[in-house]
Amino acid sequence: SEQLMSLSACLLIMTFRDTMARSFKGKLILLVISVQMPGVALHPQCLDFKPPFKPSEPLYFCTMYSTFGCCDTRMDSNIARRYQHILGYFHHSGVSICAKYIHELLCQRCSPFAAHLYDAEDA
Repeated sequence: SEQLMSLSACLLIMTFRDTMARSFKGKLILLVISVQMPGVALHPQCLDFKPPFKPSEPLYFCTMYSTFGCCDTRMDSNIARRYQHILGYFHHSGVSICAKYIHELLCQRCSPFAAHLYDAEDA
């Protein structure tokens, strides 16, 4: 029963990830189109509407955004704690299946295009 719940949660996460990926692909197409249209373009923007930056110290959890993104080490640590908290709800088999997806999803807050990924500009 516990294992079934872990697998169900993982399926939900993977479905969300696939939906986000489709949405991201759609935005990527818009980006390509906008590059060809003068005056229209997506621009890097964080969820707080500030521009992305290079953190003063390397990130240890969302390492893919250590050179340019929207997280400092404090935010990176908060995301890592949230990750560990979420994994605490999973059975070991669920962790081995879902951990990389959860990591990827949580780190999207650090993406230089986070405002576009989360549609923050429309909120």
